[in-house]
Amino acid sequence: MKKIIYLFSIVFLLVSMIGCGDDDSNGSGGSSSTTGVDFSSDDAFNALDSYFVISNFDDSFGIIIATKSNVTSSELIINGNTININDYWLDFSEIEESFAYGLVIDEAMLPETVIFEPGVELDIHFNLNGTTFNNVLTIPFEPNVQEVTLDLESDFTVNWTINQSPQVQVVDLQGESYFWDEEDEGFWLDAEVSGATRSYTFSKSNYSDYILTGLSWYEYGVQAINYNLSGKNIMVLSSENYIEDFNFKNINTNEKILKTTNLVKSLVK
Repeated sequence: MKKIIYLFSIVFLLVSMIGCGDDDSNGSGGSSSTTGVDFSSDDAFNALDSYFVISNFDDSFGIIIATKSNVTSSELIINGNTININDYWLDFSEIEESFAYGLVIDEAMLPETVIFEPGVELDIHFNLNGTTFNNVLTIPFEPNVQEVTLDLESDFTVNWTINQSPQVQVVDLQGESYFWDEEDEGFWLDAEVSGATRSYTFSKSNYSDYILTGLSWYEYGVQAINYNLSGKNIMVLSSENYIEDFNFKNINTNEKILKTTNLVKSLVK
């Protein structure tokens, strides 16, 4: 879901937050679509008219707003602090094709009196084209995700703790093969679970195809979300925590050669 280089990565991180996964999670241990919007589905977000997100990206909070309408006027006040957003609107269609205009503001661009920290309550007044959205929401605490090694031949369970339950959470697991190419983009799994959930299991059927090739990289984590949905407009406050691993080898070289040889034999019979 950070600006064209930076913006592009922020939007990428946002997309991961709201569910840009290509595959069904095929998991267990959490309920799906526990809210009015399925945060693990990009289709659900594309159906909205606008979204307003405050989230932490690489240990720094930022604001992302996107709308399908032409922007004629806008105003943002957070905890009594007016934030200039009128100068930052840009064409968002090449990044988020469903949305015409958007903006990204990182923490360094905010007044010093605006404090974004987990557990902080924000009184947000946002006006877009004459329509006002007023919400009081708390930035969720960051999930403490347990480190665990991914075994491609077993189901993968993500466990975590968090100081205070948010309204909803999204659990992610993604990985790329050693032999990544345009035809094989790896896997990206997402699941929405309730705020009280502390464990989620992804089925090995989602990634067992990579036993022979292995993975060069994988990442898993949890996003804690508080939100308010008003008609087809949503305001989201999020804190996330991800763990990644590189040069992952599920089996040693001799085992890979043996498995590959057996696979070839089975194909030529």
